[in-house]
Amino acid sequence: MILGRLGRPGPIRGGGPARGVTYLELMVALGVMAILATVILPTGMKLGRRAKEQELKRALVKIRAAIDEYHQDWELGYIESDHDHGWPSSLEELTEEKEFYGPAPGQGAAAPAGGSGGAAGGFSQPNQLPGAGGGLPTAQSVEPRPKVYLRRIPKDPFNEDDDEWDVSGWRARSYDDDLDSSSWDGSGVYDVYSSADWLAIDGRSRYEEW
Repeated sequence: MILGRLGRPGPIRGGGPARGVTYLELMVALGVMAILATVILPTGMKLGRRAKEQELKRALVKIRAAIDEYHQDWELGYIESDHDHGWPSSLEELTEEKEFYGPAPGQGAAAPAGGSGGAAGGFSQPNQLPGAGGGLPTAQSVEPRPKVYLRRIPKDPFNEDDDEWDVSGWRARSYDDDLDSSSWDGSGVYDVYSSADWLAIDGRSRYEEW
């Protein structure tokens, strides 16, 4: 009796007989997966592309704001520049310390009278203003303090090979270049733009035009 019981097949758990996946079921499953892939993959790629576009916009805004601030400080006479029009000679210059003769944050352009005992960062005489067009303040002003316009240079997210296109992986234009110029004469960085000529997601512009 014991041997007879051991030799009899027992019931399959789950209430039914065991069976494999048929060829037809496998083909249906693969077809469904292929359909899902054609929908999900392009959507994921588009989201990644949009994230890069946002990164490009933020980088351009940050770099251009630093260039404009540098030029404005030169016009006010707060810094010296090697360029006749007061633009940085390279993007790396924006990450280097400059001798800044302007007022400290929250301080006006003029300090109270009384010789050199004025507030730090201000000027020692009420009517003492920095020289226009890059002329530095007179020797009576306070000692300069260091200023950096960028902690680091943002990368162009579409420059995947990290090529040195013109300056630090960006294309550049100088003050004397045409607005649509695609080459840089090397005389000061007036503007930067991406070298990627891909069509943006909006379908109306290219990244190099941003």
